[in-house]
Amino acid sequence: MPICVNCRQYLENVATIYSFTDSRIELCPACSNLSDVYIGSRNLSLLSDLVLLKPQVLRHLLYNRRAEPAQSERFRSLNPGYRHNNVNTTTHLVKLGGILVIADAFVSWVHFRADGMSFMKLLIAATLDALSYHIAVIFAVRILTVRSVSNLQISLAIFYSSFAKLFLLLLLIIADPVPQSSSTVSNVPDNFLTGMHLTDDNRKAVWNVYTSLDDDRIDRPWIVNTVVGGMSAGFGLRVLLNTPPITSTIIILSGWIARSVTLELLHMYF
Repeated sequence: MPICVNCRQYLENVATIYSFTDSRIELCPACSNLSDVYIGSRNLSLLSDLVLLKPQVLRHLLYNRRAEPAQSERFRSLNPGYRHNNVNTTTHLVKLGGILVIADAFVSWVHFRADGMSFMKLLIAATLDALSYHIAVIFAVRILTVRSVSNLQISLAIFYSSFAKLFLLLLLIIADPVPQSSSTVSNVPDNFLTGMHLTDDNRKAVWNVYTSLDDDRIDRPWIVNTVVGGMSAGFGLRVLLNTPPITSTIIILSGWIARSVTLELLHMYF
């Protein structure tokens, strides 16, 4: 059922078609604003607002994008049986998920191909990672919430909010295209904290903390994919479910746990 993208009020229709070139967006009776300003917007405008994580565009895509608009009597008489939206939601989900998984695997391959990882292995790992994450999130949503949303809507909310993460990952390729090695070892300099009478193990521990954010040690793709991706997915789920922040956090944490277990299992075989 369509909703107002501003106040979440459920509506019978958000737009009315008068001809193939003329349609009108309805006013929301609750907030007196246009119920959905994204109707008729180009995909580029939707994409830019998705990167900015605007809740209105998420509500439009999750609730109103495939909602059938009302038809005027004249239009209905001239075009009997006409349907404005005939996109299959499952097909759209598979296409969207495939694009994001391939992009995720490509970014990982660009940054870690120095370790000899093939693109196909990274693609399989990204696919299993996404599946485990979505299954865990859907399971947590069913336990912690009572809203009647479909599993497809939950997955779409995660995918749509992932465009912010994808944008940052692509920026990493442009800004730092040199492949990194995960086996980088940083030796402790001979003159590091020599006057503090520390043992070699203590000096090494302090040095590891001191250099933990160095460019050759920090895993930027992991930070963007896990931290930023988790925050954006939590935001998308909160827009869909209208839950308190603590509930969204617990749901995302369950997805992180499933993702971590999956990656540990993959490391045993890859």
